Amino acid sequence: MRLNILDHNPQHVKGVMQWLLIILVLVLLLAAYCISPVLFGDRTDAEQDSHDTSFEPLLHSQSPGSKMEVAGSEMQSAIDSQADQAGQAGLTTATLVIVGDIMLGRQVNIEMVKQDDFTWPFHQTIDMLKDADLTLGNLESPMVSGCPIADTGMLFCARPRAVEGLVWADIDGVSLANNHAHTYGEPGFEETVDILLEAGIDPVTADRLMVRDIAGIRIGVLGFEDSETALDLDQAVATIRESSSQVDVLIGLIHWGVEYQTGPNERQQEVGHALIDAGMDIVVGAHPHLIQPIETYNDKLIFYSLGNFIFDQMWWQETRIGAVIRLEIAKNWDDITIDYEMNRVEIHDYGQPTIVE
Repeated sequence: MRLNILDHNPQHVKGVMQWLLIILVLVLLLAAYCISPVLFGDRTDAEQDSHDTSFEPLLHSQSPGSKMEVAGSEMQSAIDSQADQAGQAGLTTATLVIVGDIMLGRQVNIEMVKQDDFTWPFHQTIDMLKDADLTLGNLESPMVSGCPIADTGMLFCARPRAVEGLVWADIDGVSLANNHAHTYGEPGFEETVDILLEAGIDPVTADRLMVRDIAGIRIGVLGFEDSETALDLDQAVATIRESSSQVDVLIGLIHWGVEYQTGPNERQQEVGHALIDAGMDIVVGAHPHLIQPIETYNDKLIFYSLGNFIFDQMWWQETRIGAVIRLEIAKNWDDITIDYEMNRVEIHDYGQPTIVE
């Protein structure tokens, strides 16, 4: 039997074709929407956010060595570097060199005058002295006009030109708290102070706090005499408490003990401990002319005696040997640490120390 479509109702066929066409258009539109979302720019922000978020798992699941991981590693390295720099921003250091007795009188004075060279005593140690931010010592001889030439006696003095050697050696401060500072009376003491100040060197006593700021580290130095005249401990403690509040590190240069003794006596230990308890961080002794031991007391340092640095006591080998300490002070924000090393010198030619290897 042959089917003749012409026999069907034309209106019915037209309606079916229209519905098929509508369905086809809807299918095509849906397919275009899924394949090309960009064509539908009128999507809501919520739909756009949903679309973007769908890519995050893919990005985080990339294999090691991917571009995303490298970028993240570089970012973390930058963060770590910034943290390290921030931690180190508070770290500063200062180096100090401290020597023992500096006596520029008597035979040392004769040698300097004879050579017309007042830097002569420092020739063999100049590099060590200059290799520090701050250099200190105990000046045993006042510098006065008309200082006589004499190779004996206990009235030590040096000519005013002796300051040339101290300046040349980069010595920043010297203690005048000793039993020889006033051997030419108050006028001789005041002249010495004026000569030092004019040369840019700090004269240090219990009444003259030396303060230097090195890379943000405030270092204070005081001088005390406890040899021929007993130190007033109550006054010293009050001075230290007041001074320690002004600095990060407080150093005491003290003249004490008994000459030619190899160890500290009870008085030195009593005074040293009292100074530390009052707020002193480092105590450095002079006067015995010999090296005496080092003590750590309450985590602070006491160098009981460094011996001679420049002196004309050639008559005994022990008085020709002196100690030089080198301190490294580190400050990290409010935390202070102090390390030290000690070198020895041997004096030749009545007043010229050389480093002992």
